[in-house]
Amino acid sequence: MAYKVELPPNIGTFVKKPEVSSSLSLSKKTGESGDGGDVITEGRILAVEICSEVLRAHIWLAFDESFDPKDDQAVFYTHEIPFLKDKSPEQLREIHKVKLAFGPGSWVRR
Repeated sequence: MAYKVELPPNIGTFVKKPEVSSSLSLSKKTGESGDGGDVITEGRILAVEICSEVLRAHIWLAFDESFDPKDDQAVFYTHEIPFLKDKSPEQLREIHKVKLAFGPGSWVRR
């Protein structure tokens, strides 16, 4: 499964908070990414980009409701997972279509 991490644009202004077991974070700046750009690996992770085989699309899994992907991909929020976990692939594809139509910030609710 392919994924891409999205960090906040103001990464340099974050103050390190005490580690919490339920939070996601990366440890440090590792240097070159291999494609000529720096890899920033410090700070709070807002979202990860996932290549979903079920949806046949790239989607964002957001850990923060303020995440703005600035692209046309659907955003699924972690608080939606309990509702989505029992859905069939067909139901998930329909939910994905609705999320694409309504854009970032749209939530799946019971």
